[in-house]
Amino acid sequence: MKTDKVYLIHSEYVQHGMTFNSRTRYVKDKEKAIQIYEETLKQMKEDNADMLSNKDSYSINKGGQRANKFFTCYYKYQPQVSNFLVEISAEILE
Repeated sequence: MKTDKVYLIHSEYVQHGMTFNSRTRYVKDKEKAIQIYEETLKQMKEDNADMLSNKDSYSINKGGQRANKFFTCYYKYQPQVSNFLVEISAEILE
């Protein structure tokens, strides 16, 4: 039985507790998925450079590798109020 994997690339931006620009993309090709993740992360970092540079108020959390990783930047004192994240994961289609 052949199993197919699909890669999910999710990104979103939260400001004042409201989620904006939430997007999930589904890709079958692993390398294409990794490319989309890297491009999305680069764009989110550029769009939110002020958050990344404010190390007194914001923290970064990242982990994983290749096609199963995440990057999030969040407000230290109330993470759910202001943050952005990009993540990639793989799921097996049934």
